[in-house]
Amino acid sequence: MNAVETPMFPLGTVLVPTATMPLHVFEPRYRAMIKHCLLEQEEFGVVLIERGHEVGGGDDRLPVGCLARIDQFQEAPDGRYGLLCVGTQRIQVTDWLDDDPFPRAMTVRFPDQDDGAPEEIAELSSQVATAVRAALRLAEELRLGGPDPLIELSSDPTVLGYQALQMTPVGPFDTYRCLEAASVVGRLRLVHQVVTEAVELLRMRTAPPTDG
Repeated sequence: MNAVETPMFPLGTVLVPTATMPLHVFEPRYRAMIKHCLLEQEEFGVVLIERGHEVGGGDDRLPVGCLARIDQFQEAPDGRYGLLCVGTQRIQVTDWLDDDPFPRAMTVRFPDQDDGAPEEIAELSSQVATAVRAALRLAEELRLGGPDPLIELSSDPTVLGYQALQMTPVGPFDTYRCLEAASVVGRLRLVHQVVTEAVELLRMRTAPPTDG
C-alpha cells in the first residue's frame, strides 16, 4: 500500500472511526493546516501525543491514528476555527515530515485483519453492548451526562467497538490500545476489558461511604 502525505493534528485525545470530535483551532500552524484542508477538501490525521504538549511542538507522537473529516466549521474574525470533525478510517504513520508550515506525515491506510468466527464476534459484541449499557446507567445515576442507557447500539461489530470507546469514560491510552488492535476480534476483547474496568470505577463512585 502506497504512503501518502497527510496533514496531521497531534492531540492529547484519541479520535476513532465514526466518532465525532469538536476542535478549537487557535495555533497559527494548525490554522494554516485547517485552511489548507478546507481549500483542498482534504482530511487530516489525528494521532495521540505520548509525551509533550499540543502547542509549540516538541511532542512524542504515537504511530496509529485516524483520518478526520471536517463536517462543520466556523472561522472567527481573528482566524481561529471552531470545527466539528468525524473520524473516517485508521491510518499508520510511516514517516514524519517537517512541521513547517504545519505537521505532516507519510501515512498508509490501516484496515482491520479478517479473523474470528461469526459466533465469537457475536458473543463478544453482546458482552461489549452489555458493558456499555452498564456504564451508561451508572453515568446517569452519577449525573455525569452522556447518552441515554437505552440508546440504540450498532449491530456492526466494528462500529460497536468504536461506539463503546466514545460513549464510556475510557482514558486516551486505553482507547489507543483498542484503536491499534489488528483485528475486530482483538479490538472487541480489549474494548470489553477497558469498558468493564470503567464500569467498576463508576460502581465505586456509587457505593455508599463506609465508616472508617
